[in-house]
Amino acid sequence: METIVESQIDLAEVARKHPEVVQMYAEDKVRRARWKPLIKEDEFYGEMRRRGIVQDESYLRHLRITLEKALDELAVDIHRNPKGYLGIANAMMSPRGVTEATNTSAIASFQKFAFEIYRELWPQIAPLAAICSIQNIPLPVAKIFYFKSLYTDAGDYYLAGVRMRDNLDKNYSNYTTEGNTPRQVQFQITSGTMTATNKALLGIISLFASEDYAAYFNGSATGDIAKLIAMQIAREIYATVVEDMRGSATGGTVTWYTTAAASSEYTLDSAGVKRYQETLFDAIEDASALVYAKRFRRLGWVLCDTTTGSRMAKCGHWEFRRTADSPLEMGGEIVKTTEFAGVVNGKWAVYVDPDFPSNRILTGVTPDSWLTSSYVVGMYKALTYVGPKDYPETLQTKIAGYTRFGRYLVDGALIAKVNPTAR
Repeated sequence: METIVESQIDLAEVARKHPEVVQMYAEDKVRRARWKPLIKEDEFYGEMRRRGIVQDESYLRHLRITLEKALDELAVDIHRNPKGYLGIANAMMSPRGVTEATNTSAIASFQKFAFEIYRELWPQIAPLAAICSIQNIPLPVAKIFYFKSLYTDAGDYYLAGVRMRDNLDKNYSNYTTEGNTPRQVQFQITSGTMTATNKALLGIISLFASEDYAAYFNGSATGDIAKLIAMQIAREIYATVVEDMRGSATGGTVTWYTTAAASSEYTLDSAGVKRYQETLFDAIEDASALVYAKRFRRLGWVLCDTTTGSRMAKCGHWEFRRTADSPLEMGGEIVKTTEFAGVVNGKWAVYVDPDFPSNRILTGVTPDSWLTSSYVVGMYKALTYVGPKDYPETLQTKIAGYTRFGRYLVDGALIAKVNPTAR
């Protein structure tokens, strides 16, 4: 038999000899408008591409036209036998008891239907860039450099070797005797080492389960496993960084009691109780003052557990959206995602973390530059997948994902803590 390749086919000749076939799949504006509310072309095309079924635009158009023609035929059938289709619809929609005896013989074939698979709902995490600095590193070991300024000579208030930033001597630069050498300052550059940590997970699924997944849901099981690997590793990295920052915060610690003192003005009625809950914002402001006294910057973000976040949301001075004139616009960009809870007093972007320790608040300066970076995360290796690969000896498919990252505390004084405590 002669082999015919596509380049040898005269498409114009085929269209001339078989106009009825070509016309059958030609675009029909009336038909397209008739079924457009049902098909929803943008969603239909997007779903086909998302599932990897087809990417070619012309073939997607062909699928849509085929679906429109099928709907036309179904509409004609319903018109010819409306009672029959109405009976089927009622049988599907109306719950009814079954009292007759069960019969498993002579059952006709039927169309099987699978609902969309119900996936796990995972918590959304705050973007790390909102609370610390992110830096790509080309090697598994990196250096973090510091700049320090010291008093070289003994002054009126401080001895030599004291850090100038943290200790003001208002008379140190006084020059009273002409010809004498001015007092000196020493500038030092010191460094710390950031070493990459490895994270890796292996996802496994049987070939049978993978085939069923594709058959019922027209999706890729290994693709969804890869997403789960990414979410778990990201969640672990985030929790590690947050816990490290919480343990290294030296900007200050403020205790806030969750209930008012007995017989105070806040315990007289429900309005007073709510007013007392708003004093939590005073505690955050106190923490901000402690940080400002050390590093001359105000706090910009708050991270807390769900209970504390709910407590703040119930109080006043709460904005669920950033306004155009919000002070946050002056700092680094805060990514607005579902974990972004709101803004308090127009000052602090609040992030709620379901995994965060209860009755604990971490707060810090917005990392809008290296001058205000309290913590650095260095990404050495972006999340990389190995596989998927089939293993015939176990009839399983495996896919692995791994990443390498480093972390380093730059300045714990830019981070503070507020501890809600029972009285």
